[in-house]
Amino acid sequence: MSNLRKAAIVCLFLFLTACAGYPVWAAQDDAWPRQLSLVSGSPGSNWLTLGNALGHPWMDTVPTSNLVGGAVANLTDVAIGRADVGFSYTAFVEAVFRGDNSVPMRGTENLRFMATLFEQYVAILARADFVEMNHVFLLSDIFERRLPVRIATMKPGTGAEFVFRNLMKDSYDVTYQDVRAWGGRVEYVSYEVGLEMLSNGLADIFVVVLGKSANTLRQLDGRVRYEVLQIDNSALRQLAKDYSTTTVVLEQSTHTGRSVPIRTIGLPICLVVRRDLPSGLVYALCQQLWEHKEELSSAMADIRELSPEASLPGNIPVHTGAERFWREQLE
Repeated sequence: MSNLRKAAIVCLFLFLTACAGYPVWAAQDDAWPRQLSLVSGSPGSNWLTLGNALGHPWMDTVPTSNLVGGAVANLTDVAIGRADVGFSYTAFVEAVFRGDNSVPMRGTENLRFMATLFEQYVAILARADFVEMNHVFLLSDIFERRLPVRIATMKPGTGAEFVFRNLMKDSYDVTYQDVRAWGGRVEYVSYEVGLEMLSNGLADIFVVVLGKSANTLRQLDGRVRYEVLQIDNSALRQLAKDYSTTTVVLEQSTHTGRSVPIRTIGLPICLVVRRDLPSGLVYALCQQLWEHKEELSSAMADIRELSPEASLPGNIPVHTGAERFWREQLE
């Protein structure tokens, strides 16, 4: 093949690449995988719903399968190459990179940050009859008085269970074993089962992580009276110190289960990715995420919080492809 013909082919390739909407440097990456695996959330969770929705725009780049996961487990799955991309909490990613052993990990060499998506919060939903009978307002009321509470929470490896377990231990010096010793119970369940248990009187409290749109709780309307328990300020400060969580104030209109504003734990949600994925591929995935934000909001309204200004943390290693894309949006 003549040099002139080779040059013509290269020019045509670059032209088609530009027309396709991808940067030239991204398209020139080789060794793109034939398929991506995304680990998201538990069955029935909004993470799983968002993961399914995210697979559609990413399908134009690489076919993507969405798998059940959890905020803590996803970090290990991505780090060891069992998955390519995963949802987690920014606070957990910060913790593993600073060597905090409270977030179990097998190493961070192949783990990189991809984007901050939006903020969720921990909701401790309590049956109103339990609250009224025991005069409970703060979460500390349960533990300080050693009430025989029946707790439903997500399975170990999920963010809700991890945060709640460490909140109990660090702020109240209480374990699941203590709760059982008082005559209480702790069960690991899915979203759907937890809501059913709360509605049917099989659990006194259900611990979940919710988006600010709180669509999940519409399933409780008309079925059970419930309250959202306030978390003590001292506990919020301790958790923020240990895990870089935030504080969210739920206004009166946020839930039917709250008559006054309350303070609870905020958890920014993020995507993490394998470091050894090609930079061009990760750039393209970020591009699809950003360009389809409005479409994705039909699956989860909170994704509208995604922005280049808030997408990258200041103290976590970021994948080169993701860093380049989000930096370019700020120029």
